[in-house]
Amino acid sequence: AQIVMPTVAEDVAFSLRSERLGREETARRVEDALKRFGLSALRDRSSHELSGGQKQLLALAGAFVRRPELVVADEPTTLL
Repeated sequence: AQIVMPTVAEDVAFSLRSERLGREETARRVEDALKRFGLSALRDRSSHELSGGQKQLLALAGAFVRRPELVVADEPTTLL
């Protein structure tokens, strides 16, 4: 897991920095990713306070928020 930003939502948004999206598009994508991985209720929580499984979901949300065409995952469900 990347876990580099203070909150769950900020951590997911960090993945989009290189895409240079506007604030509204970034916010929309972050909310979609949080919802997709069941993290909406944790959006303002410290990333470091999450359980192991929640951190795995956060890492997946951070990857999928970029809308990749292909994802190669090694043991993607560990700790879930």
